[in-house]
Amino acid sequence: MVKTNRKGEAKTYLRLLSVRRCCLIATIVVTELLQPAIQDPFELVDVEYGKMGGDFVLSIFVDKVGGITLNDTADLTEVISPLLDQIQPDPFPEQYFLEVTS
Repeated sequence: MVKTNRKGEAKTYLRLLSVRRCCLIATIVVTELLQPAIQDPFELVDVEYGKMGGDFVLSIFVDKVGGITLNDTADLTEVISPLLDQIQPDPFPEQYFLEVTS
């Protein structure tokens, strides 16, 4: 007979739910903040927040007619990063990497 640790399993499950809820709330907050800030010719396509390996990553997906260049992502990062720093209360429970990509 194998003994299971139901209390430990329940805590793990609740922590996963909490992280997923936090990820969903963070992406909604960030999307609402960035939608008006990212202007033509750029388009905000998607926002994702989650764990990649051992790190949390906030990915901002953008596009424009003709495609995005490396300079475009650098310019958009300069716009996006200060806006994220102003969000109160901070929706991100952990430190994260900001990725602006197409």
